[in-house]
Amino acid sequence: MSISGILIYCLRAATFAAVICAAYALICLLRKRRLRTKRLAGLAYLAALVQITVLRGGVDWAQVLTATRDAPRLLPLRTTLEELRAGAWPLIYHAVGNLIWFVPLGILLRKRSAPVVLLSGAGLSICIELMQYLLMTGVTDVDDVLLNALGALLGWGLARLWQRRRGRISP
Repeated sequence: MSISGILIYCLRAATFAAVICAAYALICLLRKRRLRTKRLAGLAYLAALVQITVLRGGVDWAQVLTATRDAPRLLPLRTTLEELRAGAWPLIYHAVGNLIWFVPLGILLRKRSAPVVLLSGAGLSICIELMQYLLMTGVTDVDDVLLNALGALLGWGLARLWQRRRGRISP
């Protein structure tokens, strides 16, 4: 995928997240509840993540109900090694993209322990992979789960490092 294609995906994700957040804000207003910034940030992140990983270009319901699904890729590192052989850009798109999209999860979970963040990243990624499989909107791949979990852990580590440098937590 080209850089312009990635930017279009990001724009769609931001738009979808904005719509979901506006709906949440309206519900809070109607119920006379306080709008919580952290909850709004988490909701925006999850909405953008679902848009960019699952919904993408839309769901073809006729295909979902009738077509045969591709087998999930369950051999660890198979896809990553294939991308490595294909060249730098396919590897960067696959590996770095999967890491980056889960960094915000680690930042949101910065007060949790590393194992909790790692398992949360893996759990959320498994849910996404399952949705991709059921809706036929992506390739179900164990490498994505591994890279996503590592991305969450990377975000957690960066957030903890930032807090430590600002003197908010001890080493």
